[in-house]
Amino acid sequence: MSLSKMPTVLHVMGSPCGVFDFDLSVFYGGLHMKGNYDKMNGYNYMLALVHPGGSWSFPSNLEEKQKERFELIEAMKMIETMDPDVVVIHMFCTKTPSVMSMLEMMNIPCIGSLASTYNTVIDKAVSRGVMQSVNLPIPEGSLVDETTDLEQLTLNYPCVVKPTKTENSIGISLVNNKDELLKGVDTALGFGPQVVIEKFIPGREIRVGVIEDNNGTIIPLPCLEYVIDHDNVRKFEDKLEYEGEIKMYRNTTTKWVDEVEEKELIGKLQDLAVRSHKALQCRDFSLLDCRVTSDGEPYILESNLFCSLSPSSVVNKMIKRMGMTDAQLMDIMVKNATKRNCL
Repeated sequence: MSLSKMPTVLHVMGSPCGVFDFDLSVFYGGLHMKGNYDKMNGYNYMLALVHPGGSWSFPSNLEEKQKERFELIEAMKMIETMDPDVVVIHMFCTKTPSVMSMLEMMNIPCIGSLASTYNTVIDKAVSRGVMQSVNLPIPEGSLVDETTDLEQLTLNYPCVVKPTKTENSIGISLVNNKDELLKGVDTALGFGPQVVIEKFIPGREIRVGVIEDNNGTIIPLPCLEYVIDHDNVRKFEDKLEYEGEIKMYRNTTTKWVDEVEEKELIGKLQDLAVRSHKALQCRDFSLLDCRVTSDGEPYILESNLFCSLSPSSVVNKMIKRMGMTDAQLMDIMVKNATKRNCL
């Protein structure tokens, strides 16, 4: 398409994996739709929903009910007919890379990283290996499965036990002894066949990120600290509430890391964000969750590529701290994607 033409943007939400993943995706995607970027930037918005079980629908809005369902092949044909210029993926489940791969095969550009990068990042075992290979600081850890003899592991408690392929701290445990370890591993194995056991890093939890501008320059973003107990981990219930519907946890407290008083720490964190973005071959944007020890040394907990670019998204909060608007960020992301389709 011509870069002077205002693009049609297809938003893909939902999940074939289950009701919770579906609800989580629609919750975040709905926050994006409320940003009204289509009106501010002149986009033509379209919507596709992936339902639990794998069927698709194409409602005109999220309030529209009982829309006709389509199986995968029919859905892809419909998307081909719709001919979107850009796709925003609001999915948060393990099937996200599969959907992205299909769109990539159709030469429809998606905002964000490639499906292959998502596959790397959503698997904590793989992403840890990539970061370790380029000497990025991560907590010491071990990868285990149901065949591992946990009695043979040499561990220094406390440790963090987490599934390799969940988001929002689902299935995570902080363990202080062997009994708690066994219980934590058993819980984590309920979410997948592999589990990471890593050294617990007491200290502050800080999120840092980057975006890429329309020239491909990687721009580090301000650092956002989650006000937490330095001797505990952030669990699912510290992030979201889910009782039939998704809600943000009301008591989450954040603050900006002061750019003047903590310039050195911010420099360390932003350097990690840029290096991680490059090492993992990310695109458009990426986030890092880090722990910072009492002596100011940061450790990377995980990378995150899921962002709905809504006014309440962390990336959006960061760019607004820099003086950019939500609509400007969305414009940068859309132009990045459409330029890739013109190459």
